[in-house]
Amino acid sequence: MPKVAGETPRNIIFILADDHRFDAMGFAGHPFLETPNLDHMAKGGAWFPNAFVTTSLCSPSRASIVTGQYAHNHNVVDNYNPLPKGLIFFPEYMQQAGYDTAFVGKWHISDDPLDHGFERNVGGWRLGHPKSYFPPYKNPALEDGEEGEYLVDRLGRETVSMIRDFEADTKGRPWFVTYSPYAVHTPIQAPEDAVEEMKKRHPGISNRAARYAVMVERTDAAVAEILAAVDPESTVVCFV
Repeated sequence: MPKVAGETPRNIIFILADDHRFDAMGFAGHPFLETPNLDHMAKGGAWFPNAFVTTSLCSPSRASIVTGQYAHNHNVVDNYNPLPKGLIFFPEYMQQAGYDTAFVGKWHISDDPLDHGFERNVGGWRLGHPKSYFPPYKNPALEDGEEGEYLVDRLGRETVSMIRDFEADTKGRPWFVTYSPYAVHTPIQAPEDAVEEMKKRHPGISNRAARYAVMVERTDAAVAEILAAVDPESTVVCFV
């Protein structure tokens, strides 16, 4: 596709949550989850309430996103077999168009996103869920943080760091960053103090429901940090 004369390419943030219920957001009518930042995005942007995936499994659905193909075409039909040869991922085209590219979080399509159009990677590798949301992560693409660090918060900070690095680049190239938090995939874990606070807010909910709620709300908070790091006039943001 030819470039539009006189137009400056926009920066792009693609946010891909995992196992996030379609209604687990405030604007979608959830009875108690508070997601003010996702609510703001929905109010100020375009919300597609009837969107769906044709293959609701980690690797096949992610392969559809990065290839633009249905599973019967890209042939990634489960979470375990290697990628078919010859697949082209759209970040490769982004690089060809002059974009800096970075990936943060859950990959789960191949061994390394660096082989498929990303020049930087934090946290992305072949496994589809963390061993734990607290260190040690046992992830070769992610250094362990300090004791008590929470993975949801960490990946948000890593994304902000990527964006700031690109923004500081004197070459002024546009950038494309994928923020793919492992949340809210299992294991359903959250800081205990936040879980207890959630249970105080909503007496009677189970421990698991409280942990899930904290994971969603901390993801929303990470999105807020990311949005605060960008110029809204020159950045396209997509949340899936």
